[in-house]
Amino acid sequence: MRRRDLLTGAAAILASLGASGGPAAGRVAVLTGEQAHRRMLDKLGIKALRPGVDGMNPDAANPVNYDEVRAGPFSLLPDPLALPDGTPVRDAATWWKVRRPEIVEAFAREIHGRVPRGLPAPVWRTVKAERVTRGGVAVVERRLAGDVTAYGRTVTIDLLVGAPEGAVKAPAVVELGFPDGPPWLRGRPLPPGPDWRDAAIARGWAYAIYAPTSVQPDDPGKLQDGIIGLAHRGRPRDPDDWGALRA
Repeated sequence: MRRRDLLTGAAAILASLGASGGPAAGRVAVLTGEQAHRRMLDKLGIKALRPGVDGMNPDAANPVNYDEVRAGPFSLLPDPLALPDGTPVRDAATWWKVRRPEIVEAFAREIHGRVPRGLPAPVWRTVKAERVTRGGVAVVERRLAGDVTAYGRTVTIDLLVGAPEGAVKAPAVVELGFPDGPPWLRGRPLPPGPDWRDAAIARGWAYAIYAPTSVQPDDPGKLQDGIIGLAHRGRPRDPDDWGALRA
């Protein structure tokens, strides 16, 4: 056998085994929701979770509490208009440059998780545009799709935007919901009363309906899919990483 054939065969074997020499090297295990939950608890060193409160039985051992006085000092939320040392926020510059970044950091660290750096911006395209009337005002509605592509994956943001016809720039009220309407209302008469979109248009504002599940499935077993899976190249999350709420 020629030397070139030997090298070619060796390269093929190494490629099939992966860099570490094992057959599963380079592969990412797809976790179920329960497995992802257990993995996160292990990373945080949590052996068991305390049971939740009982909202139905006030005589239970762990009844729900609605009394702020009994909640204790650890349940008190910090003043959003005061710095950590108690100094009040007295001007816009202090808010934008100091206090607001502190609050954003607290939410990223304690609640929402951190968005990975280098996430590509979406590329927007108009799927459909039509002229409608809301409260006697002409409105242009646009169904937009924002494609986020990286690492061989694409996630498409589903967004409906409506603005008064001819408006160049306007504040917008954003709803996290269903651009085609709530599924449970399809085929049924609309509820009575004014629509929130009519109220926004009457003020000269725009409205937007963003479908969050188009970006990230609301399913603990799919945290390796969607925008989270794209950003992490399909790998499971670490404790400081963002979750479905932040995505």
